[in-house]
Amino acid sequence: MTWMERIIVEEIERGDRPASDRPTHYEAQMSPGITGQYDYELREKAGMHTPPPRPENMGVEGEFDSGGLAKRVAIALDHSPVADIESLQIVQQGNLIRFRGRSPN
Repeated sequence: MTWMERIIVEEIERGDRPASDRPTHYEAQMSPGITGQYDYELREKAGMHTPPPRPENMGVEGEFDSGGLAKRVAIALDHSPVADIESLQIVQQGNLIRFRGRSPN
């Protein structure tokens, strides 16, 4: 089973969002992620939307996707040696990623 098959997206209420969960807060924190390099083509696609999707809502192809962050994490994990831990699930709650389940020591 791939990580993409173990994604759960949980919506959170607008009133429950922390103060740090605002677009202006993200602008200073944008980083290239686990690869260490920006994918300028995907960022350009995302920027064509008005308004552009927030980082946690940017899909794999730059489109709006409420589970976009979880999908990008799943793709990265599918390319890593942790892909065989089938007892874990990826849970996205807004801009937060959690792993649910058990992992071996």
